Amino acid sequence: MNRRNLDHWQTGRSIVTCLALLLAQLFLCCQRRSELASASGPSSAGTTAPTVAERIEPIQVTNAPILPPWQLTHSSDSARVYIDMSKSVRGFATDRGRLYYRLLEQLKGILAQVGIYEFAVVGVARKLTDYGPQAQLTHFANPNFYNGAETNLPAAITDAAQWNHGTIAVITDGIVSIGEAQRVVEGGNSDQACASGFDAVCLSQAITSYVGHGNGFWIVSIRMPYQGPYYVEEPGPNSRRGQVLRGSFPPHPLQIWIGSPSVATGRGLAQELLQYAKTQHLEAIALEAAPGAWTRWTVAPLKPTNIVELPGFADGDKWASIGDQENPPNLQVLQPTASRFLRRKLDPRFGVALPVTVVTSGSAGLTPLLLADETVTPELPDVDAIVKFPASEAGQTGTYAEFRLKYRNALAEQRYSRSVVLDASWHVRPATAKPRESWSSDTDDDPKSLAGTVNFSSFLGLLQEQLVRTSQDEVVREPLLRLDYVKDSGGGFGLHH
Repeated sequence: MNRRNLDHWQTGRSIVTCLALLLAQLFLCCQRRSELASASGPSSAGTTAPTVAERIEPIQVTNAPILPPWQLTHSSDSARVYIDMSKSVRGFATDRGRLYYRLLEQLKGILAQVGIYEFAVVGVARKLTDYGPQAQLTHFANPNFYNGAETNLPAAITDAAQWNHGTIAVITDGIVSIGEAQRVVEGGNSDQACASGFDAVCLSQAITSYVGHGNGFWIVSIRMPYQGPYYVEEPGPNSRRGQVLRGSFPPHPLQIWIGSPSVATGRGLAQELLQYAKTQHLEAIALEAAPGAWTRWTVAPLKPTNIVELPGFADGDKWASIGDQENPPNLQVLQPTASRFLRRKLDPRFGVALPVTVVTSGSAGLTPLLLADETVTPELPDVDAIVKFPASEAGQTGTYAEFRLKYRNALAEQRYSRSVVLDASWHVRPATAKPRESWSSDTDDDPKSLAGTVNFSSFLGLLQEQLVRTSQDEVVREPLLRLDYVKDSGGGFGLHH
């Protein structure tokens, strides 16, 4: 092949390569457009209906810990209000007393009371309808707004977890039930498991995942006047609405679920709703699913005069001075040197009584679903620790805790230049309070139990089970006390400064 033919061949190859790349790009572009068109559904041009947000995604079962109340401090001035659009909610809007209208009217002011001044509204039916930011909520009291055939509450909670930029409020009349609970294995696809109905299991898993994103969750139920028709949920794998009941009905519970990354905002909103119900002479209860009631011991500020050596540790390690760190409080500790002359017997132990304070994090009027118990564990495996909360006062005023440490293996021989950290950890268990029993029924709603809430009791039981299971027993760890071992330059016990 001569030089000229070679140049022509190389030029032709380059042109073919460019054409191939161009065709590939066109193919990918067309494919992408097809996918977008398929995902967006039919065009809504020429209509004023709000866009339907396709946000129904698999529920991701998370093992994230339940945060303690003192870590839920992320306040925000924005919120999302999810409103159940199903026909079974219409009875609240059609009541002649218009209490539902007044509740929506007051909800804007209640949100402002807890520092929320901007909110958007999302309608909840089988799919989510995004109504965007709103200046008020009263126009959602129109009975014609409530015409949905189904209520996908798990989708609303999952959407809230994906948004996760502030407080949420979900207004609904209850939980749809199916005959057999569909459980989702950890890491499994909940789309398939929950395809036959949006039942209490799927809802409790969605709430647990939402809590795992660093949020608290509260349930407020207010008995509101209700003017039928009321739609009964028939059990079974294909859950559907059954007989339509007409007539005069007793007050029916309207539920407002609150989620927030701020425990002050969430509890404050629940308290404001309880106060509003009281002013309207309406019966109401409020439950705190997470974080629940926690008891936290902390070491008080240390002074040389409030550190007490425990009896029985005379031959063990001695504290020398108070360290500079405050979080966690720390002590400088000495390992005494053996002395044949003094026949000093050394014991690889350390024991002191330190002043402590207790903070019980709960809220009056809110019944917890979860309780958290505190334990103390050492950071190093060669340390056995016993901490008594509270211990005897040891002749001092105030509340003291006893810290008793015993060292093993390598630490029993040499502790110079080592640090021992005692961690406080919490273990979650369900609360035993049962103020909700009069609000619930063990079966689906029927004409004889219209005053009850659809599967409320079973739903709360499942939610407790999910929260305890996913917290994996040890919820969170925080340093409680740090011991820094320093060199005993004097060869003796050292001095307390």
